[in-house]
Amino acid sequence: MATRPTHLTLSQRARQAGRSCPITEAEIYAGIGLFVIGAAWSPLFLKSIPVSLPMVALASGVVLAGAVRAEHPIVQHSTWVEHVTALALVVSVMGAGLRLDRPFSAARWGGIWRLLAIVMPLSIVALVALGKWLLQLSLADALLVGAILAPTDPVLANAVQAGPPGSDDESDARFNLTGEAGLNDGLVFPFVMLSLGLAAGPQFGAAELGTWFLREMLWALVAGVGSGIALGRILVWINRRLSKERRLSATKSGFVALGLSLLTYGIAEAIGANGFIAVFVLAVTIRNALNDVEYPRQLNHFLSEMEQLVMVMVVVLFGVAVGNGLLGSLTLPEFLFALVTLFVIRPVATWLGLQRSGLARNTRAALSYFGIRGLGALYYLTYTLRYRGGDLPAGVTTAVGLVVLLSIIVYGVTTEPVVRRLQLDNGTGSAADL
Repeated sequence: MATRPTHLTLSQRARQAGRSCPITEAEIYAGIGLFVIGAAWSPLFLKSIPVSLPMVALASGVVLAGAVRAEHPIVQHSTWVEHVTALALVVSVMGAGLRLDRPFSAARWGGIWRLLAIVMPLSIVALVALGKWLLQLSLADALLVGAILAPTDPVLANAVQAGPPGSDDESDARFNLTGEAGLNDGLVFPFVMLSLGLAAGPQFGAAELGTWFLREMLWALVAGVGSGIALGRILVWINRRLSKERRLSATKSGFVALGLSLLTYGIAEAIGANGFIAVFVLAVTIRNALNDVEYPRQLNHFLSEMEQLVMVMVVVLFGVAVGNGLLGSLTLPEFLFALVTLFVIRPVATWLGLQRSGLARNTRAALSYFGIRGLGALYYLTYTLRYRGGDLPAGVTTAVGLVVLLSIIVYGVTTEPVVRRLQLDNGTGSAADL
């Protein structure tokens, strides 16, 4: 009787035919399953040690690098990484908006406005200057690096953000870090587009600059905010006119959150609006309209699990890239650039931006320290690789990769001790300032 060919047999035949197949399909499926289980289980074992889940995923990727043997997988598979990291960011900014219990107002969100309108532009300018001086980059490439690395990450910074809706875990520091992370990846997008325009050379003149300003700085941002508000209000209006047993909340399904996120992102992008901004504003609009926190908690719980799963997949791949030589051409200037980015530019820019903000000292210290970079940086790096046909100076890829690597390790080890230290400095041991 003829036996059904297994994945292993097919893989062996592929190898015999001269094709490169370092691991089998069966091993890929088993590996994905293992990582999914690990993403759910490992946090229980990491509570008492200074090791985070992203650190475990990173180490796993480095270990797997020998088996995968893919040279620069982040670059080679940039389109796939771009879409997966975009999904992680969409899910993350939706969750961030749902977790903000404080009603929207200019006064209540004053710290967030300072982080976005002062700290982020200062960071971009400083990074551009540092990139040109230390890394000898062109203006276009220096602006690209500045735009990629200025925002904090909404995915890897989850541990220092606000808790689930209605959990009363929303101190000033957590509230501001959550709001900043939910908005800054969208707000930096125009600067990434400007860098792409400048990279085109002399043909990017005054007319093109004006078009960029109108399309990316005005229309995309205004339309992103407007579409998020409009879709959120339409959804709330429809729900309120349905009987309770027919409302979305009656489904008890977390998939609704994913559906709303993708629907809003897709509609916003279709009209040229900023999709990340639209999704965050949608979430805030919905959260402000709901007094009951039960369903927002269900949505947030599903989004958090989805975010964690995608994060593990991307960080494992990033670890594979590191293990296969992503940082093989690392130079001393690039190493110094990464250190200054994390430990000088963010603290100094935040200190300047929060002057006379009225925020407590511990809050300002937390906002200065937690400048975590991660999946957002990888998204914009791979986005740029696609639009520039993979044509990026090695210094850009290396510098961004090293900042992400150091961010995963440093903040993974220090987050809990720093949180405890800031709480003790408050004098009561409470989380009032963090």
